[in-house]
Amino acid sequence: MICLDCVQQDEQWSAVGCCVHCGAGTCLAHAAVAEIPPQSPGVLVPSRARRRVECRLCGSSRAGYGAKNGKTLERSRT
Repeated sequence: MICLDCVQQDEQWSAVGCCVHCGAGTCLAHAAVAEIPPQSPGVLVPSRARRRVECRLCGSSRAGYGAKNGKTLERSRT
């Protein structure tokens, strides 16, 4: 799978994940990885920390997630 944002810029980088909101493939340069802390006991959600992958478009348009609170990783050709 190729990163959707890269294709729109006439580049071809492999996608490393899919956005949880729109499903677009995203590479390391365009992904925002937000860490979600564990929830308190008694709540029916996982008790350990999780990660959420978002594309640049969805990550920047949603308050509290994505580029503001997430990590953007660097990519390199191998």
